[in-house]
This record gives sequence, structure tokens and C-alpha cells, in this order.
Amino acid sequence: MADELSERHEVTVFANRCERPADARWDFQPVRAWRGNALATVRTFPIGLRSLATKLAAFDIRHSQGYCGGQPNVVTAHICLAAYLDSLRDISLQSRTSLRLMAAAEARFYSRYEGRVIAVSQKTADELQNFYEVRGPISVIPHGVDATRFSNENRGRDRASARRQVGVNDGDTLALYVGDLTKSHSYLKELSAAAPDVQFAIVTASPAYHWKGANVRLIPPTSEIERYYAAADAFVFPTTYDAFGMVVLEAMASGLPVFSSDRAGAAELIESGKDGLVFPLDEWVEATAAALRNPESLRSVGCEAEQTARRHDWSTVVAAVEQVYFQVAGCVSENDTENANANRHERATTRGHSAGSLTDSLRPGASSEQESTASSHRPMTTVAFIVNGNYETAMGYRARDLAARLGQFDVLIAYRSTRKIVSILSFFIFLVRARPKVTYVFDISYSGVLAAALYRIVFGNRLVVETGDAIVELARSTGSRGRLRLWLTSVLENTAFRIADRVVV
Repeated sequence: MADELSERHEVTVFANRCERPADARWDFQPVRAWRGNALATVRTFPIGLRSLATKLAAFDIRHSQGYCGGQPNVVTAHICLAAYLDSLRDISLQSRTSLRLMAAAEARFYSRYEGRVIAVSQKTADELQNFYEVRGPISVIPHGVDATRFSNENRGRDRASARRQVGVNDGDTLALYVGDLTKSHSYLKELSAAAPDVQFAIVTASPAYHWKGANVRLIPPTSEIERYYAAADAFVFPTTYDAFGMVVLEAMASGLPVFSSDRAGAAELIESGKDGLVFPLDEWVEATAAALRNPESLRSVGCEAEQTARRHDWSTVVAAVEQVYFQVAGCVSENDTENANANRHERATTRGHSAGSLTDSLRPGASSEQESTASSHRPMTTVAFIVNGNYETAMGYRARDLAARLGQFDVLIAYRSTRKIVSILSFFIFLVRARPKVTYVFDISYSGVLAAALYRIVFGNRLVVETGDAIVELARSTGSRGRLRLWLTSVLENTAFRIADRVVV
């Protein structure tokens, strides 16, 4: 993602460790953390980020991969630890205790978090809502696959040598499993016994749950896993829990029929019976053993699987994530985002000029010709919504609900950032770009009112201001503001009422 995003924007990766190619366009910022075990890393990485708070504050988008500190405004949920813990039965007390502590930390994070969430599967999105009561909008954006590295074309180059390495004959059916045995070992053991004529290659780093069988070969992890995909005739994945399961998409891209349980997020990408097979866990062994006896069907499903995987390359994922960034930065409307998601190969082509200028420098639209074509279909009246709050606030929801009801207008929405001066400038630039006939300001606050008033003075459009309170009287009655702040609030309220063409209460 960093490679492709850095072609258009300035990107810095904050991590404890990172493999950065010499020709990379993105920067790397080391973060201190103790990597004694997973729990230690989770606990100490946010501490390391605190020392970099000033650097992080300069970015419009702070995208966290899971909960790891740094005050993110976009988080990708790669797992729901509470759901994973709930799925486990046969694990050690030490592992269960460690997972409980991490799940508790994850729950606390989501209880306080107010930004955007990206889930790698609908399964994960549902789990976040059920276990952590996440109620804000969740964008489901599945992982992508490197279709160049994982391809059916590897068979011609690697299949024969890889099968010799595994120790199977050309005429044997070879089923492959890649991953942690904690979540699948019992079903794999049953399958290897139920299908004695099938050879099994198990690539795993798991030190436990090993078993011996005449048709089973345990293989240590390798950096050339694509060779084993090329050697195999099918991919088996009886997981008890996987938020996604990258290996499923890798196997599909390699032209393999995937036999997955219904507990994997990646199974959502499979149309069972066409480009893969998905079975409930209690039926998985019997159904998979029967299907592995039909080589012709395996080849047909594998061909369909490869075509499906090609639609999920990383460029598609990056484009979808980029639209979330635009939305968070307030420089794209809800309708624009929906259109972009329908055609995710469109790109934002303007490169950011500085780390703190995302709102100013990023804009959807692949070319001026496309923008001209799109604008020819727009309604005559463009309305700009200025929301004095972020995407998750009640005003944000109200603005989007109202926009959805105004189908006869072209409604563009911008949201306030956490910094007032930046928000005034961002709002004004947004208005200059949008050139609305009407500006509608949700709630009276400095950034929205001043930006809208300045634009009205310069360009002479219509201005509507909505307020839920007589803010001066409210502040006076509650005693929540000192004399100076009360006077400034009065000036702001009077300015808004005088310059507005309409006031909505």
C-alpha cells in the first residue's frame, strides 16, 4: 500500500521494524517497542509513539493497522481478538491469558475511538459491532493479492521441481495447507485419514499439533511459498477462526480450488461451487474428501478462482482505502465516494506537497476529461455542506442523511479537522473548488462560519446557517465561558446571523 500511495501522496510508515526498498518513495520512522512477545509489543509500541506525537500531528491521515496508539483517524481491523479468543478451545493457560489481556486493551481502544474503521471482511465488521459495540460506519475492504507473484503461470516453472522436493509423484493429487495449526489441526488430521489416496503438504511454523501419516508431509515456513502453490492441486483451509486468511486469496490467484470452512473472512469472496468450495466445519471433512476425488472438477474450479482473485489485486484495495482518506479529510462527498467505489480503478493523481496538506492536495478524479464528463451529468445547483464536527459526530450523520434526501442537488460535504486554523483554510479551499451556489453550515463555530462568510464575500453565493442553540444565551446561563470567550462567541453568533441569507434552527 505504501508503495502505491506514495506515487500520489507523501507517506511515512511508523513501525518498529520495516523493510524499505532503496528506491521507495515513502519514508520510514522507527518506533521503539519491546518485542519479547505479542503482548509486550502491543503494550510498548504505543509508548514509543507518544514520543513522536508532534510528528504524527502534522499528518491529515493517521492510519493505524489495528490498535497501536498514535491517535489515528483511520484504523484497519485485521482481527477481533475477543471473537478469536471465543473461538479457541485447546490452548494453553498462558496463551489464553495473553489473549485476554490483548482483547481487553482492544476493547478499551474501540470504546474511546471516534474515527473511521476499515474491516478486512464483513465477518470482522460484524464481530466489532457484536463484541465491542462499534456503532460508527465501518468500511469493508478485503485484502488484496500480488497477482504477479501468485499466478497459475508459476506451474510451468516450479511445479515439477517443487513436487520432487515434497516427494510426490506426478500422478498424485496434492492438497496444500499453509498456516497456523492451532486453528485447523484436528480437521486436517481427520481429512488425511478420510482421504488416504490424497497427499498432503502442511506448511506451518506451529511447533505443536504435529502428527505422522503416510500421506502427510510437514514443511517449515519458506520465503518461496508460491512454489508450493504451483506444486499443489487443491488448497485446504479448515480454520476455526480467521478474520480474513491471506493464503486463501493467494491460492486462488495461483489457480487452486480452495476448500474453506465458513469461519474464514476470505470465504466471503468465494461463490461456493463455482470458484471455490465453502463448507460448515461440521461438514467440512466429509465434503472435502469427496470433492478431492474429482480431478476434472478441481481444475475447472481452479480456473474460476484465478479470475476471481485477479479482481482483488492490491491496486483495487489502495483505491478503496484512498477514498476513505478523502472522506476523512473532507475533500470528497459521500456520493463521490460511492461512485469511486463502484469504479475503483479511478485514481487521484495529484501528489501531496507536504505531510500536513492532504486536504489541500488530494482530490478524486483521474483526469480533466473525466471530471468534465462527470460534471456534465450533475444537477445545475451545487450545495456545499460545511460540518463543524468530524465524520462520526451527530452533525456528520445529520448532514449525510440530509444529503441523501436532496437527490435533486449535487451535495458535497466537508468535515472539520481538530485544528481550527487548518479547518478554516481547508473549508475555504473546499468551497473554492466546489463553487457551490449555496453553502449550508451545520452549527455555529469559528472555522465553518468564517470560511463560509469569507467565500460569500469573495464569490457572492447564498449562505444558510443552522444552529441548535442560542449559543450566547446558553453559554451565559451555564457559566461555561469567561468574559472574553463569551464576547467572542457573541461576535461569532452576530456575524453568522448578519451575513447569512437564511438561519435554520
